Amino acid sequence: MPTAFADEVQALVAGAPHPVRCFVIDAAAITDIDYSAARTLHALLADLDRRGSTVIIARANEFLRADLTRHGVTALLGASRILATPHEGLAAAHAIGDGEAKHARDADGIGQLRG
Repeated sequence: MPTAFADEVQALVAGAPHPVRCFVIDAAAITDIDYSAARTLHALLADLDRRGSTVIIARANEFLRADLTRHGVTALLGASRILATPHEGLAAAHAIGDGEAKHARDADGIGQLRG
């Protein structure tokens, strides 16, 4: 995962008109990651976490999943955030957004969403 990728993601998140709560990476073209790419991904995940953004990796094949586990990315991100299809990734992103909307409404006393 080249640094250019991380730079582009950070620029997209920083330039978004609203806070980015979830960022889905379509990993269909990523077949494996090496040590350097894993370090870059660790740094990117830490940066996005500081910004309040959750990362989801979609379309991760079995070889990429093995590399993510070997390099500690799965432990950092959580296995539930590494998914097989883009539909699962988007559903997870919507669930995160829905959960935050519920939390915000509960916290400010405006009302509660019933799940």
